[in-house]
Amino acid sequence: GLRSFVRSVVDQIEVDLQRLIRLGVGRIGVLGLGPAGCVPIMTQNTSYSSCMEAFNQDAAYHNALLHKAINVINAHPSRPSRIAVFDMFDTLQAL
Repeated sequence: GLRSFVRSVVDQIEVDLQRLIRLGVGRIGVLGLGPAGCVPIMTQNTSYSSCMEAFNQDAAYHNALLHKAINVINAHPSRPSRIAVFDMFDTLQAL
C-alpha cells in the first residue's frame, strides 16, 4: 500500500544522501513534505475550508521516516557531513 511506497521513497532518499556524502558534499538541506491534505485540489470539496487529514497523516509519516533516516546518517561518527531537514509541515500548518 501507500505506507510501503512511502518507506521505499525514504529509503531511496537515504541512499541518494549517502551517495552525496561519499562524493564529498558537506552540508545538505532536505525539505520535508508539507501538509498534502491542505493543497487546493484536496480542499475544494469543502469550499477550501478544511484539509483532508488522511493525506496529512501520510505526509507526517513520510516526514517521521525522513527524520529518522537523517538522524542515523548524522550520528555516524566518521562522516563530517551535516544534513538538515526543513520542516515544511508544521510551518505551513501554523499559517
